[in-house]
Amino acid sequence: MGYGKNLKEILDRKDMTVKELARRAGIAPTTIYSIIQRDAAIRFDTALKISNILDIPINSICKDNPYDD
Repeated sequence: MGYGKNLKEILDRKDMTVKELARRAGIAPTTIYSIIQRDAAIRFDTALKISNILDIPINSICKDNPYDD
């Protein structure tokens, strides 16, 4: 399972819509829909905003953490 599917599952568990997440994170809803639909990697800065809003570890939705060293 990719990061987009992980994000969708987390949103479902937290009973949050893509539009609500987008509004709270200051990200375009189309960006979040695209991540979920393509099941694609998420840019670190976008993942950081999302993880802060959803109160989840960033590595659950993004593997490219520049601070992992």
